[in-house]
Order: sequence, then structure tokens, then C-alpha cells
Amino acid sequence: METVYNQTVEESWKLSDTLSRPLTVVTDPGPWQLNVSQSGPYIVRFSAPIQDRSRAIKAMSFEPSISGKWVWQNSETADFYPATSLPSTTQETLVVGDGIHGPVGDGGQYLSSTVTRPFITASDEKIVVQEKLPETLTLYKNGKVVFQSLCNTAMPGGYTPTGSFYIRSKYPSVDMKGTNPDGVHYNDPHVPWVMGLIGNIAIHGYPRASYGWPQSNGCVELPISAAKRLYSMVSVGTPVEIMTS
Repeated sequence: METVYNQTVEESWKLSDTLSRPLTVVTDPGPWQLNVSQSGPYIVRFSAPIQDRSRAIKAMSFEPSISGKWVWQNSETADFYPATSLPSTTQETLVVGDGIHGPVGDGGQYLSSTVTRPFITASDEKIVVQEKLPETLTLYKNGKVVFQSLCNTAMPGGYTPTGSFYIRSKYPSVDMKGTNPDGVHYNDPHVPWVMGLIGNIAIHGYPRASYGWPQSNGCVELPISAAKRLYSMVSVGTPVEIMTS
């Protein structure tokens, strides 16, 4: 026996939904930013309005810890103001936690992974390399000369870049290999007191018969004793200016 159901559907139904995109964040300072203000503010900007601001604040921190307060500009942006200015050339990391226990947007979205933003505060020191003969390197602290030495920059055919840089790394010694402008290969192990600037350009110690005129491949060379002293005085993040006049 066959049963026939004579029933019509008066209205068609459509099931649909729109899922919110995952929460994202933009920070100032950005990753490994140098010369960051010692007094803030340090800004976190979310891609959507935040549901619970107090919970979001609990998920945002600094390593090492910084005393201060968060101030919301609007529902998407929070600024952090340190209670006191941070020391110069200090490395900090801004951390924003992920998941449902972190910041949650108005659509229920959250960060898919923890956000970490290392940065280094501004320096009260500055290195100036002067290529005018005799070539010199001078370290200033709060505008006053605290160290000075003769130095060497690139010989003809070599290249020492001019402009503004920062010390980006420090190593007690580095093995250096390459080719001189005359085509001769070199292999110098354990070059001491290396302060990296950009690419393969660094400030470091190197034994020479004399100093104060162009004779390196591109790095800024110092007498070894002077390089050791400078190395002990500066930090990663110290600005460096190399000029020709």
C-alpha cells in the first residue's frame, strides 16, 4: 500500500551564515623596532571592536613587566603609558594573548596565535663616524663626547655606506671571509669586538700599522683596545651616523 502525502511548502527556506574573520592586531612599535619612545604610548589596534576590554587588558603584557596603565582610544585601540620612562636601549616585548581567553571581537572572533612584538627603546648615545681625514669614530652621550678614536673605512674599490644606522648585533668575535677589492681572498678568524650595522658592514677591532685613513674592505675598523672599550659602552639599538664631511 502506498501512502501519498499531498503537502506543499508555502515558503522555501535558506540556511546561511557569515563567519567573522579571525581577529588581527597591528602594534606600534612593530616587530624589532628600534629607537622607540621611552615614555610610550605603546599602541595595540585590533581589527574589530573588543567585547570585554578588561579581559583584553589582562591578556596584554610586557616582558619584562612594565608598570603603567592602558587607556582605550576607542573600542578597537588601546594605548599603554609606562608609569616612568624606560631606560635607554632597553629590550622589551609586547605580548597579546590568543584564543578565547584573550581579546575577543564583537563577532566572537579571537587571535589565532599569540602576538609578540620585541622592541628596543631609544638611546641617549650616538656614534658618529667621520670619513674626513683623519678618519674618526666618536661616541656621544646626551650630546657630550665620551669616547673617540681614529678609525678606518673602505679603501678604494671597497664600500662603506654613509647615512643613519643602528647597532643591530654584538659578538665578541666573528670569523670573516671574503674578497679584497684587488681580488685577493681573505680569511680572518676571530675578528674581535664586532658591532653589526647592516649586511656585512660592522664596527670592529682589527690590527693595523696605523689608523685614520681608508684601508678596510667596508667595515669601520678600530684599534683592538679601542674596539673593546666601545663594545663595553654601547648596546644594540645605539644609533650610528657615517658621514663624509
